[in-house]
Amino acid sequence: MFLGCLREKQIRRGITPKDFERENKLRVKQLQAENRESEHRRRAEAKQQEDFKLKKFKSARSRVYSEESKKEHVDFINANAWEVIKKAPSTRFSHVEASRSVHRSYGRIPRYLLERKEQWAREEAERRRNAPDPDCPPGMVLLDEDERVRTLEVLHKSLVEAQTRMNAMPLCIETFSQIRRKNELETKLQEIEDAIKVFDRAKVYIAAPLKDSSNSREHTASLAA
Repeated sequence: MFLGCLREKQIRRGITPKDFERENKLRVKQLQAENRESEHRRRAEAKQQEDFKLKKFKSARSRVYSEESKKEHVDFINANAWEVIKKAPSTRFSHVEASRSVHRSYGRIPRYLLERKEQWAREEAERRRNAPDPDCPPGMVLLDEDERVRTLEVLHKSLVEAQTRMNAMPLCIETFSQIRRKNELETKLQEIEDAIKVFDRAKVYIAAPLKDSSNSREHTASLAA
């Protein structure tokens, strides 16, 4: 409404009013034309650059393809060479395997040396047993270790049996036979305990036998009875 009043005033004054609507439409058409022309130029430049790139790298593609073909050919040759090398028998490896098959005992101590070492050990033990003991009293001999251990086991067993008999005695001892039996058991226990103390030593010396060692066995048997 304001624009209508303004146009009427301009006409009265003799001024030709401006047609703003028409000018706006013309301006819009002008901008659209400029945009179309700008887009056309951009596409033309892009196409020109693309054609230039294709023309520039067209020959490079053939060179790359040629190099790849050459490389594949070289790799194929190398692969064949490695295949031949792997199939070829290793002379050094075969030699080592052959030597191992011949010398199965390589790195092991020979059997005869082990047997000789055992023989030396037995001879040394025998020499020590037969060597005179400086601690041995005159007329005595050192009791064999195995014999000492066996005798000690028998004495311990006899001690347990004697203690069992003593515990089976009645608490009230009245008769002469009970008193005598109790005294015998006490004496037996004391003898066994003293014998255990002797045979429990590292070295046990016994009287040298005239003919055999039956005396020591008889004495031990009497203690264990």
